[in-house]
Amino acid sequence: MKASPYHKNLMFPSATNELPLGIMAWETTYALGLLSVAAAGNADDSDFQDAVEESIIDVADELVKITKAQTYKTPFDGADVGWGSNASVVNNMIVLGVANDLDCDNKYLNTLQANMTYLMGANPLDQSYVTGYGEQASVAPHHRFWAKPVSSKSPQAPSGALIGGPNIGLEDPVAKVQLADCDPLTCYLDNIDSWSTNEITINWNAPLAWVAAYMDDMAQQAEADDLPSSCAVTIIVSDDEDEELDPVEEDDVVDPKDDDEDETDSTDDDDDTTGSSDKTDSDTTTTVTTTSGGGAFGLWQLMLLLSLPLLGRRIRK
Repeated sequence: MKASPYHKNLMFPSATNELPLGIMAWETTYALGLLSVAAAGNADDSDFQDAVEESIIDVADELVKITKAQTYKTPFDGADVGWGSNASVVNNMIVLGVANDLDCDNKYLNTLQANMTYLMGANPLDQSYVTGYGEQASVAPHHRFWAKPVSSKSPQAPSGALIGGPNIGLEDPVAKVQLADCDPLTCYLDNIDSWSTNEITINWNAPLAWVAAYMDDMAQQAEADDLPSSCAVTIIVSDDEDEELDPVEEDDVVDPKDDDEDETDSTDDDDDTTGSSDKTDSDTTTTVTTTSGGGAFGLWQLMLLLSLPLLGRRIRK
């Protein structure tokens, strides 16, 4: 393996090499290896380990910039959505989560949260692309078993499945007719026959499981009184798109034990982030404590391992 010219040469694209729409896809698999190195460590080659971690952080920084530039907070250019664009959203979110574990910078969690709000309905269609969640969630995915729209004997899609989402390619006949001349982020049809915009796949839903678990893990750490924290982030929801979100300094970390009087218990179904908060008319601030290199690593290692057999099967075809 070490004799291969590709050994240790699998860095993420740099500023001079444009990022693909999705960091992880059939044709871009190097990220799986890099994330595994970041998780497992490489005691025999600390320089390579450092280079991998730096590469992940560099790409996450680029995803933060891209998201800020988008009207609807996608971690890629919203004008260039293709088949399974929502998979690119959640795959890129994994990189942001890992960067947060490595670097403890609140901009990664803020961006991750913004990307999730896009999936849950903050998009041009007010469409939640996760079945069963949101006021207008997808109900008729292209699926052989969850086929209630075409057969009363088939079950409805359960809650929690991620839909492929907007696709400017419009490869299926239904989408070609009903979505002709659509704007990129509106090129979606909640129709069981629209397989190019409304499909469900396991490799799209594995990263959704990761990011949902990661966000839940961050919220649980915020609620716990007895977990140590090496850093803290402040998640800010604001109408000011140009607002710069700086990392919280160590002296500013809020101890949940000392903040009981000001703590607000959020019961909003659309916000899975909990913790101490101070609300004003223009923004909401939530302090979330997180331990660098925390338990989420183990979960995403599992997700990557589960994805590898599927990847190999697709390549062999």
